[in-house]
Amino acid sequence: ARTVGMELDRIEAELAALASAMVATDMALDKGAHDEQRLLGDITRLAARLEKLVLDNGYRFSASKAYFGIVKARIEELREVRIEGTPTVEEFMERRLAPAMQTCGAVNARQDALARRIADSNDLLRTRVGIVQELQNRRILESMNARAAQQLRLQLAVEGLSVAAISYYLVGLLGYAGKAAKAAGLPINPDLALGILVPVVAGAVWLAQRRVHHRIGRRGAT
Repeated sequence: ARTVGMELDRIEAELAALASAMVATDMALDKGAHDEQRLLGDITRLAARLEKLVLDNGYRFSASKAYFGIVKARIEELREVRIEGTPTVEEFMERRLAPAMQTCGAVNARQDALARRIADSNDLLRTRVGIVQELQNRRILESMNARAAQQLRLQLAVEGLSVAAISYYLVGLLGYAGKAAKAAGLPINPDLALGILVPVVAGAVWLAQRRVHHRIGRRGAT
């Protein structure tokens, strides 16, 4: 029991140190992911040590309790008669064995209480690790959404520039065609015609671009 008690002292000291470390990282949940994982590993190993201690000594405590009960039962069967000035066997055994049994009972109770404390700390740490992971996932999603929005703005800007470039190119071709028609003797004002055709050409290019995007989107969905 004394050896077990000394080991329990060490485990309790380590648990107290882990609790202090948990408090130290409590104010920085979003920054202490690695610390939380390390603490969780430490407390899991501590729980394993205590479990091994319980398994190694539990049967001894149970056997001692059973033997003590047998001894008391046998003494009661003796039906002792007190002799003045001489302690009875029951009194002698009670003085000798009862303190040891009380020590075993106290150590056993300490083991149970320590196991509950470790389990509570383990549950708390797992909850905190889950919160940290949730915060990290949320930040990743926010970053992805921000990048997607930035890419969309860039895409819209590129599309606008492409519409302007294509429209400029087509209007230039139509301008050459208008000048050629005027040179051929057709009654046409190239400048006026181009001024009228600019919005028409730009609108047609924009609509054509929308139709292409729509078709690509439908193919991607299928």
